[in-house]
Amino acid sequence: MNCYHCNNCINDKPWIIYGNEDASVKNICGYLCSKRCPDITHYNNTHIMNSEDFDEYRLFPIIPKKEVLKLLNLEEISKMNDSQKDEYDNHLQRMFAKDENNENLYEEHMEIEMSYQEETVSSEEEEEC
Repeated sequence: MNCYHCNNCINDKPWIIYGNEDASVKNICGYLCSKRCPDITHYNNTHIMNSEDFDEYRLFPIIPKKEVLKLLNLEEISKMNDSQKDEYDNHLQRMFAKDENNENLYEEHMEIEMSYQEETVSSEEEEEC
């Protein structure tokens, strides 16, 4: 299929699928072409056939948020319930699958956390004596 405005070939899903009142369909490849088409009104969502791809009130695509690696300290982890721990573990597994450097960062983080924990425990024991 080709873009209605620039006539470029659209291999994937068009940016906007616009249905006219005469039942014809216009496939638009991107935001700039949609702005350059006088036939397309950006505030009339009734003609946009793929409205699920856009914000409710404006023609801005809904872009999923990127998940970033969250490293929690041992105290934060210990305060979690089982379902929160499972969720955190799943988050870590997704992050490790995305980038093996994330796993290295996590291991370094946990080594630092463990050494900090050991220092805290030993200093508390010394204070008790």
